[in-house]
Amino acid sequence: MSIFWTKDKIEILKSYLQSGMNFKNIAIKMNSSYDAVGNAVKRYGLGAFKPVRPTTEKIFQNTNLEELNDKNFEELKEQAKLQWD
Repeated sequence: MSIFWTKDKIEILKSYLQSGMNFKNIAIKMNSSYDAVGNAVKRYGLGAFKPVRPTTEKIFQNTNLEELNDKNFEELKEQAKLQWD
């Protein structure tokens, strides 16, 4: 059994992630599968090398986390239920 993810390939994977490439394109370049790339990112803790997309940053900047509390969760859940007559 051969080991696919050598230290050199992990460094290449890091550089691809830092450049903003997605898993599909990385898999094609590395002659691997999408799942293998995703699993390697998890297994070797490479998630920090993926750049944050600007749209995600905007969502976090525009979201008031104080509004997302669970104080009235049960009440709001009941109000959201459809009433069948």
